[in-house]
Amino acid sequence: MAILLQSCAITPYDIDSVVKAREEIPKSPNDDRHYRYLKLANNLRVVLISDQDTDRAAASLSVYRGNYSDPDAYPGLAYFLEHMLFVGTQKYPDPDGFSIFVESHGGSQNAAMGTDYTNFFFDIQPGYFRQAMDRFTQFFVSPKLDYDYVEREKNAVDSEYRLYLKDDGWRAQIARTVAANPDHPYVKFSIGNLETLDSGVHEALRSFFEDEYSSNQMGLVVLSNEPLDVIESWVVRMAMEIENRALAPHKVSEPLFLPGQLPATLTHQSLEQNHSLRFSFPLPLLDPFYRQKPGNYLANLIGHEGEGSLHRVLIEKGWITWLSAGGVKADDSTSLLAVSIGLTEEGRDHVPQITDLLFDYIELLKSQDPEEWRFKEQGIVSDLAFRFEEESDPLSTVYGMSPDLASYPPKDLLTYPYLMEEFDPELINEYLGYLRLDNVLLEVIGHDVQTDSVESWFKVGYSLDRGPLSIIEAVPGELDLPEPNTFLPQDLTIREDDGQGPRLVFDDKSGQIWFDVDTEFGVPRSNIDISLRDAQGLISLQNVVSAALYKRLVWDDLNTLVYPAFLAGVGYRVSSPPKGFRIATFGYNDRQLVLLNKLLASFVELDIKPDRFDVLKTELLRDLRNSQRDLPFRQTQSAVHDLLLSSSWGALEQADYLEAVSLKDMISWREAKLASVDVLAMVHGNVAMEDVEKLRVALDRHLSLQDFLSTKPQVREVNQAHLDEVVIDHDDA
Repeated sequence: MAILLQSCAITPYDIDSVVKAREEIPKSPNDDRHYRYLKLANNLRVVLISDQDTDRAAASLSVYRGNYSDPDAYPGLAYFLEHMLFVGTQKYPDPDGFSIFVESHGGSQNAAMGTDYTNFFFDIQPGYFRQAMDRFTQFFVSPKLDYDYVEREKNAVDSEYRLYLKDDGWRAQIARTVAANPDHPYVKFSIGNLETLDSGVHEALRSFFEDEYSSNQMGLVVLSNEPLDVIESWVVRMAMEIENRALAPHKVSEPLFLPGQLPATLTHQSLEQNHSLRFSFPLPLLDPFYRQKPGNYLANLIGHEGEGSLHRVLIEKGWITWLSAGGVKADDSTSLLAVSIGLTEEGRDHVPQITDLLFDYIELLKSQDPEEWRFKEQGIVSDLAFRFEEESDPLSTVYGMSPDLASYPPKDLLTYPYLMEEFDPELINEYLGYLRLDNVLLEVIGHDVQTDSVESWFKVGYSLDRGPLSIIEAVPGELDLPEPNTFLPQDLTIREDDGQGPRLVFDDKSGQIWFDVDTEFGVPRSNIDISLRDAQGLISLQNVVSAALYKRLVWDDLNTLVYPAFLAGVGYRVSSPPKGFRIATFGYNDRQLVLLNKLLASFVELDIKPDRFDVLKTELLRDLRNSQRDLPFRQTQSAVHDLLLSSSWGALEQADYLEAVSLKDMISWREAKLASVDVLAMVHGNVAMEDVEKLRVALDRHLSLQDFLSTKPQVREVNQAHLDEVVIDHDDA
């Protein structure tokens, strides 16, 4: 113990002589943590966070080099180096020493890679944090990169590669590289395998570390329960050991797409029985405009799901199941605005018409000047989210912040995601101008699409057609821009916490309501949680499958109506645990009961339309059958669950039952299931007794209430050795 403590003892050190800059960081008024930004003499950027109440300390160091920095001779080398840095240092040579130390003191450790950064992170009990930090910082000071462990880690990387071979997310990411500029690092194979990390890789590792890892291209975030001055006194000493090789930021010199490469249609195969579209528009980097957020303004409108939206029109035509829009960074000069769409079986035959309607909506945006009230409305939502931001766990906090130190000034590190301060209609129109038919990559994705080529790393079938997109004029829908959001909270008063804790305030033959005023965290949010229990519960195969389908029907019916509530920070859940349905609302309390009344009305009185029943039944069947493509460990976990619990049924067993369920069956089941229920409810958060009274009125209005004991699921006993064989089509099975 004496030797261990000596290694972490703080030697005399003139802190001020090596701290070039020291700044406080503006934070949410609801944030009790304390923050400090440092710039050290070795040009390492550091954020210190003091949280006196935390039971976890955490740290994250991002190196501003990712897979875009891979040398051409060794695809995946940056990721391989990430693995090797965990395998011992000159000061702490045990190859498993760091992981053993962290995990033996209640912590966890990992790393993640992006195109332009590699993020190393861990958490641990606070009493062992300094010792863990000394071990951690040595990754970047003197890693062993031991030749004896190269083969072990190469095989670990190769195993990950083989695991991802049947992951449709990875397959799509790799497939779309064939459409890009072949000289852009976007096309690189980022994972690596035994083939790419072959002879000479050990020497390449050392060279990559020395050529690309430098303190001036790193950002460190540290969170502890100690005061800031104390954290600074020992973190600075450790961090100053990291060498400054005075590297320039990594820059991409090639354009993502060459002239003439767009427009293009890329068709590629998925393994799961899913069908989707993705429209990607390259445009100038959005990150510098984080105060104006032109990308957010446009994506919010294109991805809106309320009345008149593109989403709503396409849903009503029966062509899509979902739609989303958002911006993503492609490199240091380019962003992509991507519009992704899930297709129904009918929608697969109407891709040209869907394309037409997307560009009709874009033309609608271009026909009107950007409106300041829409920008301000989005800004109000963002401002509320920041003002009443709730604390994230230590590991998520440091992990999320360290990559940002390369892109944002200290004063904006905590605020930049929320800032919408400068309405700039010219800038919005400039970005809107990039949403054109001659500046788009359309991806058509499906498990049975026709292709003529095969991608080399993941063996994805694809076809690439460079030329104008296929468009057929669709029967116009009622496309329109959103109306003002009526769910924006008006009353943000924080009620006084009565200190009584949860208590039963209503109890009769129809159920119970519990009540708890809890404003400890100073936010105007509440939760209303309602369990609707009946005598049989949701345990039998019929009830489990019918409930799963009915939930989707309710979500589908409500979506257009409550999407503005979601944007305004009010949400809901409908779930089906074994005892019966569970309905919950959460978020800002001001408008929550309005949402709950709409939710209960839809839940009980839903008018199930035949076309939507067919679409959602097909969607559920597809999802159940796609479970055969889950990772092997998830499939075996599900098999154990199905064996032991009476309310758990295999996905294929559910699919077989669902095949025969008709609309008439669904309506009959719903009527029987909701004919009589009893209620167990909880009203919690920034609430008052009048909220309980309003809840009682809503429950009495919408439900037939009755008192009874609900059925509980049974845990099956397995009294002897039991072997089930799960056949899994996967290289990593």
